[in-house]
Amino acid sequence: MKKHFRYHKITPGSEEGMRIMKKNGCTYKEIAQNFGVSKETVIYHLNSKFRLRSLKNSNKWQTKHRTKRSMRKANKKHRIYRSAYIKERYNLDPEFRAKFIRFVKKYQAKKKKEWLRKGLCPKCGRKRAKDYNYCKRCRKKQKIYDSKYKRGKNGRQMQNNKRHNKS
Repeated sequence: MKKHFRYHKITPGSEEGMRIMKKNGCTYKEIAQNFGVSKETVIYHLNSKFRLRSLKNSNKWQTKHRTKRSMRKANKKHRIYRSAYIKERYNLDPEFRAKFIRFVKKYQAKKKKEWLRKGLCPKCGRKRAKDYNYCKRCRKKQKIYDSKYKRGKNGRQMQNNKRHNKS
């Protein structure tokens, strides 16, 4: 059965007391009971090799897990703050709004070129056939749109060429 220890802060004075007890021949267990801490805490404070090894292991664990968990959280918080800042600035500052719109247009054009080079649809980013500029879904949407608004191949609305007979 594990013993539960109350966590006592180890001060430089209590650490010195631990060293004196160790010099007098007390075991780590006896020192731990006397100061109300665990045996590992006493070993950590009295044995420099143990301290270095435990610090090294904890640093390894922290760097390994920091990149996965806490960095994701930090990035998420940063994204939220950044997007709120951009929205506020976009609404208040017309000069910033113009720069932002230019940046977005430039980014979208760059992305479209990259997608076309990779063989993707420039509208949605899905795979497309080599013969077509757009994917099947976007071509279908465009056909529906063209038929709904009666647009021809050149994009203009088709004129109704029916001649009315005057009698």
